[in-house]
Amino acid sequence: MKKWIAILLAAVLALSAAAFADGAETAEDRAERAAAELSDAEKVLNIFTWTYYIPDEVVEAFEQATGIRVNYTPFIDTDMMAKVQSSPGQFDIVVASDYVVANMIEAGLLAPIDRSRVANWENIDPSYMGQYFDPENAYSIPYTNTIPLIVYDPSMVDFEVKGYADLWNEGFEGGLAVTNEPRGIIAVAEKKLGYSINTADPAELEAVAAELDALKANIVVFNDDTPHNALISGDAIGGYMYGSQIVAAMEVLPDLEVVYPEEGLCFGIDSLVMPVDAPHEKAAYIFLEYILDGKVSAYASDLIDYGNCNLDAVHYMTEEYRNDPTVNPPKDLLETAEIVVPLDAQTQALYDQIWINFRK
Repeated sequence: MKKWIAILLAAVLALSAAAFADGAETAEDRAERAAAELSDAEKVLNIFTWTYYIPDEVVEAFEQATGIRVNYTPFIDTDMMAKVQSSPGQFDIVVASDYVVANMIEAGLLAPIDRSRVANWENIDPSYMGQYFDPENAYSIPYTNTIPLIVYDPSMVDFEVKGYADLWNEGFEGGLAVTNEPRGIIAVAEKKLGYSINTADPAELEAVAAELDALKANIVVFNDDTPHNALISGDAIGGYMYGSQIVAAMEVLPDLEVVYPEEGLCFGIDSLVMPVDAPHEKAAYIFLEYILDGKVSAYASDLIDYGNCNLDAVHYMTEEYRNDPTVNPPKDLLETAEIVVPLDAQTQALYDQIWINFRK
């Protein structure tokens, strides 16, 4: 289904000029006009984010409209900030998770966003702005909201899964596929025990470490990008992963069950940021304006199946995307969801050691 949606939406973007025969300017028109003022040397854009997080189709449409060559480098959470620090002057746009944005701001790695150069700024949903990691949104533009959920094959277990605690059930032994995010997986044990996912209490963290040690036997795959492939191949019968990954699995295995953990959701916001030493600032601002267009934003969300932070995008989303509970959980659950925050150095060291021991 997603393949056909991608084809149809690509056609919509490609034929947008014809679709707006009344003379209305499209995102491609605006980007093309802005890019015409750039020199050939300035027509380069270096993006650093997860694989396909900004869809290939969106990147290609932007390149076609502007003549700006996009170099797309994928990363994993564990090396992103270190890569930016160790590669000065290499990246123009980075997509970073909330607590990573906070750490990058503190480290002086990010340039302030000049809102006068992003006319589509008003499209951002205010409910995702003003967060702890950038209270004034001086450095970050909300791009997606992310909610990991439990998924499992009910035909392969003899119990109902209601929450995190059920992941410890021996019926899942050697059968869980999970993301490879330290804070995300440690949070599962914290939630099971009724703790905050940001606890700094050494006694609580000792209990969390013990819980994770007990969970280890049930995990068969750690994978950030494609944990769902283990479900599709039959190597796993359940897992803890993001909605987009669950959607991909359910396209092949429609009888999978999705669970909102009864202990409460974990929630995150991924944002577009610009390194302080971005080498192609002008091209970066043209892209930021482009990706915040409502139609382009909706197109991207329909392809990647993550929550959307753009108010104008609602007008262009497919019904399938809007009604998908793995991507858009009920708002009352979101209001009680907990978000990961940065830790002080001493507490972070405890978390790091928990993860090292867990992954041995």
